[in-house]
Amino acid sequence: MNRAERRRREREEKKKISVGQAKAMQKDMAKGIIFETVETYNAALALVLRDKHGFGKGRLEKFYNNMSETVADIVHGYLSVEDIQKAIKDETGYDLRS
Repeated sequence: MNRAERRRREREEKKKISVGQAKAMQKDMAKGIIFETVETYNAALALVLRDKHGFGKGRLEKFYNNMSETVADIVHGYLSVEDIQKAIKDETGYDLRS
């Protein structure tokens, strides 16, 4: 094998990625998509609360602090999304799933 062939083979080897690297890249991409989705939802929610319900800085801060606490409760297993959906439907008649 001459030098040009060795270099070509080395370049091709560098282009290959392992299964672990591919999974890590996939996981990073999924995290990015989730982050962007949450950011979009948060921005839309803040806009609606501001424009349609007159929330100012104080009420928005209280709202987002309460949201953070609720999400933490879900993450720690103290509360489930299904519990929230059922409570809202039972208490208001509004079905969050529709």
